Amino acid sequence: MQLFKRTGSPNWWAAWQGADGKRIRRSTRTANKKLAQSLAAKWVEETFIQEHFVKQPDVPFREALMRYAKTQKRDHLKTFMGEMRYRLKGLGDRFGDVPLSKVNLALMERYMDERKDAVSQATAQKEVGLMRAILYKAHREGYLDKLPVFPKFKRSRGRERWLTMEEEKRLLVVAAPHLKPVLVFALDTGGRRSEVLGLDWKNVNLEQRRITFVKTKNGDDRTIRLTERAFHVLMNIGPQKSGPVFTYKGESMNGIKTSFRRARE
Repeated sequence: MQLFKRTGSPNWWAAWQGADGKRIRRSTRTANKKLAQSLAAKWVEETFIQEHFVKQPDVPFREALMRYAKTQKRDHLKTFMGEMRYRLKGLGDRFGDVPLSKVNLALMERYMDERKDAVSQATAQKEVGLMRAILYKAHREGYLDKLPVFPKFKRSRGRERWLTMEEEKRLLVVAAPHLKPVLVFALDTGGRRSEVLGLDWKNVNLEQRRITFVKTKNGDDRTIRLTERAFHVLMNIGPQKSGPVFTYKGESMNGIKTSFRRARE
């Protein structure tokens, strides 16, 4: 335990280390050193008892999941409204009534083995990763005393697939009018579907022939120089000061799955 004063404050502060290794700081709200020492000693003792002898109430996994979902919906609405909410629902249906303390390595490995028979390994990994995030949040909030060991995955080699010039030509010939500029732009910028469809005119600089994809998958902005073909796609659409670049019937495009599937077939 350590007593110290902060600059500009007459009161003593106490600092000590909890069982989890984290440093705890708390103001004694008194300038009397002896009183501050007594208060600090009492707090250290209470912390020790709480951490070692008071068992946390065991809450069901569903409660931790709902707390995690609420935070994700508030802070990352776009991601939440995509695949995440469906993955969360699946986890809730499967593990909702399981107490947090019973979610262990064996349980997650059984689930992983079952899911790999129904979905790809990548999808199974994402679901287990989501469970990890839920448990980490529960642990930080004090609902879980100890984090379990998580399954380890063997890294699978990524699959690279490039369109040949002939395939690209055939695809663009049959693409619907609203889809063709999206495909050309994606091919020439390498942008992900969400990046291309989410592009706003305010992030387009036609004078410098550059665009910026914001909040990409890794969380960073990415600026790309336009090819001649991608530049003409934007010029043909008609530059605006702001608003979505790619639209359908005057509205922002939320997806192209149906039209792309038809063109691909």
